[in-house]
Amino acid sequence: MAALLSSWAATVYAGEAPMDEGLCYGRFMLKVSYVIFMLSLGFFFVCVSSTLAIIADLDGVPQKYLFKHLQTGHVRLIYQLPQISMIGGVVFLAVGYSIDVGERAGCNFLYFACLVSFGFVSLVAMLFSLLKNARKQLRNECIENSDESNNVMLGRYYLATWRDRLDYMSSYDEEMSTDARKQKMGSGMEPYVG
Repeated sequence: MAALLSSWAATVYAGEAPMDEGLCYGRFMLKVSYVIFMLSLGFFFVCVSSTLAIIADLDGVPQKYLFKHLQTGHVRLIYQLPQISMIGGVVFLAVGYSIDVGERAGCNFLYFACLVSFGFVSLVAMLFSLLKNARKQLRNECIENSDESNNVMLGRYYLATWRDRLDYMSSYDEEMSTDARKQKMGSGMEPYVG
């Protein structure tokens, strides 16, 4: 998706200029739009590159150590980079296109395009919020309908929703290993000490 949006931004960035002077704020705004498109391309580059780095990292971590690895602070931040950079790239792309439309069609279109792009970005933010609240509601239902009240931690994150499952799985694994140790002790089996 980031590669597709990169090509979209590059089409305007390297494509045909609206005109020499522009119809709203002139040559200065055309230059500003090029810088904004370049920033958008940079964010998309970070999105694609960090995704490749994450795939390489996942290949190098054994399955049994994956939860511990993902709980490290800087690793969690790096694993959120694709989402954060995608959002940054889309925001800059929307702003760049708003300026481009204004310089091609006039100031009224610039203001309209800025308003519409802000509305689209707000709509996407609202979708993230609605989904987060739905996960929180699911958490409340899980607490009411089961004995997992301490383990179910859904609806805490807007972007890195996998962190909810990570926290749940790590606490679930701790409980399972504690229960397994209790069962071994209760059955008279002594743990092996090497």
